[in-house]
Amino acid sequence: MTDKVEKKHLRKLEKIVDALDLERPIKVSVRKKGKLSNGVLGKCHNNVCEVVKHLGGKQVTGYYVQRLDKINSTVLLHHSIWLSPEGKYVDVTFSKNEFEDEIYFYPQKTFDPLTEFYQSRNNWYVPDDIHQGVEVQETYSGNTHIVPLNFFKKLSLAKDKLKKKNELEEFFKKNNWADNKVSLASHDSITQKDCSSHQKHIDEFGNYFNFENYKNEEREVV
Repeated sequence: MTDKVEKKHLRKLEKIVDALDLERPIKVSVRKKGKLSNGVLGKCHNNVCEVVKHLGGKQVTGYYVQRLDKINSTVLLHHSIWLSPEGKYVDVTFSKNEFEDEIYFYPQKTFDPLTEFYQSRNNWYVPDDIHQGVEVQETYSGNTHIVPLNFFKKLSLAKDKLKKKNELEEFFKKNNWADNKVSLASHDSITQKDCSSHQKHIDEFGNYFNFENYKNEEREVV
């Protein structure tokens, strides 16, 4: 069970969010009924890709905000949501989570998942006492390490300069913070266990959204 995210928790994230060059947070409704509520928990990137394939729109990858009072921390967890053709943001993954009717989400990349793939690499555990440092959980290796707050302050100050020199993305790559970008044209040939293809996902879970004979006006975007 997660706890309620409040504005004071988002304020604790501001320096980290600025350093990571994320967009402003948005509130996203979780689809609780209808065909779009059939997403597989833990498979958000694939869920959104499947919805875009059948209904159009875009995939938005970034970070979902989770509050954990038990450890006095707020967490940025990599996540994907759907941007409908009507311009509405919809979560198609957390329908089975009874505690989530809407989520706070920091957008990072908006793209067409039928031609390219982005996935944010890390999760960020930010303690209420920010001076303890931020725990970084690497999603590919599972390794964790602590990054001091001062590092994010310095990066925020240097960010604009790095952008002007087109060096910001290269900096993130060197620190293993860059988005993982894979062209879906060759995505099915990737054999790494942590980068399974969308086709393998469909083979495992089937067409869980039941899009066959799904009419466009039934997408139920509110």
